[in-house]
Amino acid sequence: MLPKIIAKGPFLPENISLITNPVSQRQTNPEIEEVISKTWHELETNVKAKNQLLWNGESLRLDDLKEEHGKLELYTSPTDYKTRTCLERNVQEVKNLGLPYLSAGLAIGGFVETLDGFYVFNQRSVKSVEKFRIDFIGGVMDNMEAKDGFDLLNHMYLEIQGELNLSKDFIQNISILGLVLSNFGNIIIATSVKLKISFDELSQIFEQKHDEEVQNLVKIDPKDLPEFIAKLGSYKPAALELLNSGI
Repeated sequence: MLPKIIAKGPFLPENISLITNPVSQRQTNPEIEEVISKTWHELETNVKAKNQLLWNGESLRLDDLKEEHGKLELYTSPTDYKTRTCLERNVQEVKNLGLPYLSAGLAIGGFVETLDGFYVFNQRSVKSVEKFRIDFIGGVMDNMEAKDGFDLLNHMYLEIQGELNLSKDFIQNISILGLVLSNFGNIIIATSVKLKISFDELSQIFEQKHDEEVQNLVKIDPKDLPEFIAKLGSYKPAALELLNSGI
């Protein structure tokens, strides 16, 4: 499965709405459920052996979207971490069935730029079970009450606070660039965040307290960003395309 942009912004928060069905709309069959169960058992065993962190929290999946005249409607329903991560790890077995069968788990994150022009990414600690060791600042969309773009921004604020130890006071603005379907079958709400502080100032604040799943910050010069993103691969180049089109 090739990553692709499925909604191209930027979108103003007032032009985004989320309509959530309380019942999961994911399509399934016995074979898929067996794959989920087997993969989860293997993951639990590996996590316990490595003393990593794992919990089966509830989050949102994307069932459908409508984009028209700069407005974006996202139709969502509940999923859980067990389902989304096991489907992502077995995407080759379900990709031909289409979006209704995929994880389609929503996440939000993207490019964080410091006042002195550097881009910031996180390096995950050994506690994390996530597949990417270096990744965007962000996380799964577990705000089950989200109704609009402002709720998306507030969720991104929480991710920044958890991973970087930054309050809203240090953030100049957040832009919602668009949505990307990843090669693992999940959906990333790509963002661009501009900070009011330099990378050195950010590093000092980060060292005081941060999420235990984040080990270090990765600093990237703008001129090196395309090559860096290309090496990360996956859906990241598509997110960079959204960033560049919004500049």
